[in-house]
Parts: sequence; structure tokens; C-alpha cells
Amino acid sequence: MRGWFYGYSNCNFINSNSSVADNHHSKTKNSVDLEKPLRNLSQSLEDRVNNIIKDEMLRNREELNKNSSQNRIEIAQSIKSLTDSLNTQITNIGNMQNKQIEVVSNQLIDFLKKNQDGLDRIRQSVEEKLTQIQNDNNIKLEEMRRTVDEKLHSTLENRLSQSFQNISERLEALYKQLGEIQSLTTGVNDLKGH
Repeated sequence: MRGWFYGYSNCNFINSNSSVADNHHSKTKNSVDLEKPLRNLSQSLEDRVNNIIKDEMLRNREELNKNSSQNRIEIAQSIKSLTDSLNTQITNIGNMQNKQIEVVSNQLIDFLKKNQDGLDRIRQSVEEKLTQIQNDNNIKLEEMRRTVDEKLHSTLENRLSQSFQNISERLEALYKQLGEIQSLTTGVNDLKGH
């Protein structure tokens, strides 16, 4: 374009030199003769400028599209990379949580087993103690029953003995009284017989 413009400038310079040399010719004829080439030149220049602008705009659009496409690809790759990274981190976190849950679960199971073992030992110990207490109570109750039976038997025997003794004493007293009555009766009968 610069070469074309330079040629155009030279052409103008030549035309102006021609105009000065032909100054004697009529000015109207020169102006009519120059007007058409100038118009053509102006149109040609305008067409070239428009074509250059169109080409430049087309190149800019293509470059912009290319850059946009590259940017989209880079953004898509960045998003994919970020997504992959996030997925990896989420998977790692999930695995860590699963491991921690498994560890806590195992600890809880161990704790429950130990507690169960402890509770079983306590239950067994309590059952043994209860059995021992029941046996001791049975032995003591049996001893108490024997003691009570013995005391009751002894008391009953004592009371029976005492009652028999009382009865014997009363019977003896009664016999005595009967003997005395008989003696009196005999005495009275003897008195009656005299």
C-alpha cells in the first residue's frame, strides 16, 4: 500500500509538473482531463482501503476466533483438571473418612466386647455370690429351724413335764383329800355305829 501511495504521490508530482509546463493550455481543459483520473484514483483508493479494512477485520476476526477457541480449550482443560483434582481430593477424603469410620467402628466393637466380657464376669460373679448367699441362707435357715424345733421341743417337753407334775401334784393332793374324806367318813360311820 505504501508503494502504491508513493506511486500515487509521484503521479501527482508528475501531473503537477505537467500542469506547470502546460500552463499555457486552457485551465478548463486541464481540470476536465484531471478530474476523471482523480475520481478513478480516489475510487480505487477507497476500494483498496475498504478491502484492506475488510481483510484486516477478517484477519482480526479469525485471530479472535482462534484465540477464543484456544481460550475455550484452555478453560475446558483447566476446568477438567480442576474437576479431576477435586474428584481425586473428594475420593481421598472419602477413603480417609471410610478408614477413620472403620477404625472407630473397630474400637467401638473392641470396647463393646471388653464391656461385654466385663459385664459377663460381673454377672457371673454376682450369680456366684447370690448362689453362695442362698446356700448360706439355707444353711442358716436350717440351723435356725433346728434350733427353733429344739427349743420348741424342749419348751414343749418342759411344759408337758411341768403340766404332768402339776397334775400329779393335784392328783396327789386330791388323793390326800379323798383319803382324808374317807378317814372322816370312816370316823363318821364309826361314830354312827356307836
